[in-house]
Amino acid sequence: MEHPSRALAFDFGASSGRAILGTFDGETIRIEEVHRFSNDPVAIRGTLYWDVLRQYYEIKQGLLKAKQHGGFDTVAVDTWGVDFGLLDEGGYLLDNPVHYRDQRTKGLVEESFKSIPQEEFYQLTGIQLMELNTVFQLMALKRQRPALLERAKTLLFMPDLFNYLLTGKKQTEFTIASTSQLLDAQTGGWSEEVLLRLGIPKNILTPIVLPGKPVGPLEQSICEELGLFGGIAVILIFLLLIWRLMIIANNASDLFGALLVVGVLGHIAIQVILNVAVVTNSMPNTGVSLPFISYGGSSILFLLIEMGLVMSVARGIKVRDV
Repeated sequence: MEHPSRALAFDFGASSGRAILGTFDGETIRIEEVHRFSNDPVAIRGTLYWDVLRQYYEIKQGLLKAKQHGGFDTVAVDTWGVDFGLLDEGGYLLDNPVHYRDQRTKGLVEESFKSIPQEEFYQLTGIQLMELNTVFQLMALKRQRPALLERAKTLLFMPDLFNYLLTGKKQTEFTIASTSQLLDAQTGGWSEEVLLRLGIPKNILTPIVLPGKPVGPLEQSICEELGLFGGIAVILIFLLLIWRLMIIANNASDLFGALLVVGVLGHIAIQVILNVAVVTNSMPNTGVSLPFISYGGSSILFLLIEMGLVMSVARGIKVRDV
């Protein structure tokens, strides 16, 4: 492996959080803590909330410090389960997410048995019935603040909420959804039976995706704020290279040279397009390397041979034509 793979992970615990930078060189995994911060809940008028905007600030500080430690290729966020945030139709956070230690769900496990018997509830969802689970938080919200639930367009669990703030993409990762008591244990999808019998709106839930699926690139505004321009610069360089190859192909001295350059142009352009599609979550991961930034030596070798052939064709072009 010519270039080590570097992953930045944000881990939110019950009272603290940290940013861990992991590096894999093909043989050894090395981890380094680059940022640590408090994650204390905030009590307001008897309700315990996440300090979500502060935690978002700490994530951005972690991104900055990771950049100073050599940068990263990918980012992931992990929190405990069950807690969530609600967005309105414009994508704005309606309220600070309530913390799982809040007491608003007290007694609602037993209350739910009036609609779904205990044994059946467990058979439907397959996880332990605990007051902190998302389903009981939603029951409390429906009872105590129904207007807020009615205004909600989207529910995102905490890791997915932070991913949304970073990328603008709304989705629900399977393992975090499994803590909610809203999943069907047999199908792995949202439980229509639980939602219907407890009166929880399904329209606020987003599609479930499997673990490891890329969410998308960082928002441009975040890159501008933190100075993370690398991705944009790389794309611009590739566009400049493709434009230059088009000029060489158009001015080649013979048909063979023109077709040769067009072939190289197509090879590079396809790889760039596929890589951009993967990081923007437009298609599944293909395993196709990004030209000149490959982890394998064979890709670089063939690209250098191709560029040598292109330069040979370019030498036969008159300067005034180029």
